Amino acid sequence: MTLNPLVYVCVMSSFNLPEWEACLLRRPSDVVLVVSSFKQAQEGAEHMAELLEQQLPGVVVHRPESRTMPLAGDDALSAQAWLNQVLLPYLARPALAEKPRWLNMTGGTKSMQLALLTTVRWEQLDYTPANSGQVRAIGLEKAPLAPLEERGSETLTTASAKDVARLYNNSVTFGVPNPLLYRPASCELAERIFRGLTDEDPGLDAMFAALRRLWIDGSGQEQWKQKELALTWPEFLEGETFPDPALMVWLQSVEMLAPECWSISESGICLPGNKVKNKSSGMHGALKEWLTSGWWEQLAHVWLLGAGLPEAAVASNVHGGEQQENSSTKREADLLVHFRSRTTVVEVKVEPAPGQAPKEMENQVSGLADRFGRTQKALLVSPLVRRRLKARQWEDFAARCRANNVALCEDRATLLQAVGAAPAVATTPHKTPHKEVRA
Repeated sequence: MTLNPLVYVCVMSSFNLPEWEACLLRRPSDVVLVVSSFKQAQEGAEHMAELLEQQLPGVVVHRPESRTMPLAGDDALSAQAWLNQVLLPYLARPALAEKPRWLNMTGGTKSMQLALLTTVRWEQLDYTPANSGQVRAIGLEKAPLAPLEERGSETLTTASAKDVARLYNNSVTFGVPNPLLYRPASCELAERIFRGLTDEDPGLDAMFAALRRLWIDGSGQEQWKQKELALTWPEFLEGETFPDPALMVWLQSVEMLAPECWSISESGICLPGNKVKNKSSGMHGALKEWLTSGWWEQLAHVWLLGAGLPEAAVASNVHGGEQQENSSTKREADLLVHFRSRTTVVEVKVEPAPGQAPKEMENQVSGLADRFGRTQKALLVSPLVRRRLKARQWEDFAARCRANNVALCEDRATLLQAVGAAPAVATTPHKTPHKEVRA
């Protein structure tokens, strides 16, 4: 798509998502960033410029500056002086002077916007009301301070969740999807696991109890530190000579999903051991990761896409930080959702880690919120979390989440509500197309 011959002026701050989405809609040939000396505004401008050049090929990004007159931005009179001595001469350059001049007045301080409105003549003003998904176009009939003229509104071009992450972080990476997500059986099994945990299925509980004993409680034991374990039924079931029918149903379901690293026989079971850590360790690691947490993340992703969210609205395993080479600055969001101009960080928990206090689960998602701009926070917990806590512990935990503006979600309906998506009625089980699970 071609760019529009337009000078589009945006004021930078620590929250530049409305300006970014407006640029995607307007597709201006020239974007002028007004950047104060505020550190967060400086960083935001760098991210904005990089994204503009990536996503709008051919755009020219301008950043007027003066070594002798920095822009404070919080004083209308000093801002007006900066506009007269720095911005206006810059806009008078031949490459810009003959193009229409529009101001996006969504961001920045009120003092900065007052100076801009009273100092510079604009052909149009753009403004995005909070959580509206619309950019409002306003015309100035004659000179600044003349009566405002309503010119309607247009639906914004929504940014992708990945762009939101890049806009607020110097270093962003996205985790490689678990290869099991590409197997159709995984989606159906994830839904069955959720229903089984909800209904307290004894066979499912028995399987997870055995896996917990091997993979979590026994993580430090040498006999389990192998890529693959070949166990007799008494070893796997702590004395039981053979699985009962309820347990066997679940063991066979996992075997159908990943027969190359999970097999059952009359004498016992072969399954991944503790030498593999995660999905980067081959299929054995992929299955171990999927059974411990991946099934729940997959089901959450499928619920979101099944409710009508675009694929680009959801990013999985987002690592955001300040430095690519310094992992200590990075934090991971299980799901980052940007839908209808609303960004939500979703932490997904199957059950508390050994020794983990309930409040630490809330701390994890709250600590992520400022890594991705102005966000909502959500914590999606499986039925195991409520079952692991006593009634009073759960009540205190839920109250803590409410006090810290964390939406506590336990199922599809509450997850969709947390991200601002109306629940959709599903007439058939959701499938997981290959493209929907790409990070």
